[in-house]
Amino acid sequence: MRESTQRAPSPRELDGPSLSAEASGAELPVEQWLLSAAPDIRQAQWEWKQGGLTFLRCGPVFTAIRLPGDLVRAAARSGEPAEVDPYLAEALNGGPVIGAHGLKSYYALVPPSAGLRWKHPDAECLAWGTWLGVPPVTRTTYGAHDGYWVVPMNGPAQLCDVDAVDTLRRRGMERSGDES
Repeated sequence: MRESTQRAPSPRELDGPSLSAEASGAELPVEQWLLSAAPDIRQAQWEWKQGGLTFLRCGPVFTAIRLPGDLVRAAARSGEPAEVDPYLAEALNGGPVIGAHGLKSYYALVPPSAGLRWKHPDAECLAWGTWLGVPPVTRTTYGAHDGYWVVPMNGPAQLCDVDAVDTLRRRGMERSGDES
C-alpha cells in the first residue's frame, strides 16, 4: 500500500475525545481490535478520521495473504467489483478482505499462524512485522480512494480460513489456465 500523504496531527488534535473514524455499533469493536496492531493508536484513529489508510503491523493479531487482482478476477469470472465482492464473501465464508492499489491486490486477513504453513509464491503471506495499509472499517464500497473493505470484518478476530483462501487461489489459477 502507499505511504500516507496526510500531515501528522498536532498534539492538540491528538488530545481530546475519541477519534473513531465514525465507527459505531458492530464496527466499533472491530476498529478497536484492529487498533491493537497499531504502534500509535491515536495516530491511527486520526488517519482513519481523515479518511485515509493507517498502517497496521502484521503479527500477533493477524496477518494477510496478498492475492493478485488478476487471480481473484479469474476465480470470480468477473472484473466488476459489484460481482467480485460478493463472490469473495461467499468463497471466503465472510472472512475479511481489503481491496487495494486500484484492485491490483486483495488482502485476505488470516490468523498469524498462516505464515508458518503458507507456501504459495503466487499469493504471498505477509511476514510478521510487515506494514499493511488498512482503510477505516466504515469504508466498504469501491471508489476513488486507495483501499476499501471488500468483505468487512464481522467481528473482532473473525478472520479468513486459510484453507478457504487456498481454495480460492487454486480456483483462480485453474480458471486463468495457470495451474502451476
